[in-house]
Amino acid sequence: MKKIFIFILVVGVFFSNESLAQTTQETDVIKSILKMAKRDFFAVNMDLTEDQAALFWPIYDEYDSKKSKMISGQVSNLKKLIVQQDFSEKEINEIISTVKKLEVQSSKLRHTYYNKIRKKVGLLVGVEFFQLDEFVSTELKAYIMENLSLEFSDE
Repeated sequence: MKKIFIFILVVGVFFSNESLAQTTQETDVIKSILKMAKRDFFAVNMDLTEDQAALFWPIYDEYDSKKSKMISGQVSNLKKLIVQQDFSEKEINEIISTVKKLEVQSSKLRHTYYNKIRKKVGLLVGVEFFQLDEFVSTELKAYIMENLSLEFSDE
């Protein structure tokens, strides 16, 4: 449980600091820290043999690279709603639709990589990956939504 708490803390620090980052370089450093924390979280919570690890980590790294791009797209679109709150209803609907499409793509990507891991490393490792990634995604989404403060008037 302590491991989960530390991971959530790192995610929270990432998102609170990302909005404060002044430069692309600062944002990249924060993203790099999150990536390492996520990898450590998986490493600590998965009981991989050396052989399994040799097969798992290259697949995970490939997955994480693709997933990170999707998360960045979701966060970028949600930030638009926070920073600039004078959107038309049509613009808001387009942003929400984009976020939802990325969410569906992310879910499909997780399933695709579950299958890759299941076939190359084994069923139990695939299930562990799926469960941990689902947990991370859910916690990340909950944190983002919890800290998303929108003030719209319904005119």
